[in-house]
Amino acid sequence: MAEGESATSMFFILRGELYISNRVMCFMRQFSDGMHFGESCLLHEGLRRAATVRAVSNVQLYILEREQYLQVCLVL
Repeated sequence: MAEGESATSMFFILRGELYISNRVMCFMRQFSDGMHFGESCLLHEGLRRAATVRAVSNVQLYILEREQYLQVCLVL
């Protein structure tokens, strides 16, 4: 995922390590097992990624697409 791309998914890290960075601040944060990111796109349509995500190890993720999230919300 790269800074500026359309944001339509939230990610849950099952295993692995990711680095989050942007053009202005360079390295911002490290994410690893059990953490999540990208949740703001579930609530706000048309967002762009604010940072670039890079894997620094093998990573296993669960992905929740905005459309899937909205379908679940409508059922409840």
